[in-house]
Amino acid sequence: MAEAPAPRDERITAATWELLRAKGPKAVTVEAVAAPSGVAKTSYSIAVDCPRR
Repeated sequence: MAEAPAPRDERITAATWELLRAKGPKAVTVEAVAAPSGVAKTSYSIAVDCPRR
């Protein structure tokens, strides 16, 4: 039986840390984190606690 995928927030966090370690803070963008995390860019407003402008 296959394992269930990690929750969305965990995938975003893991992808963000990996990108930070590999390329530094300037490389962390929604697009750069979305691809390896498997989370749609449109989901970030729900998953990331930040004020809307």
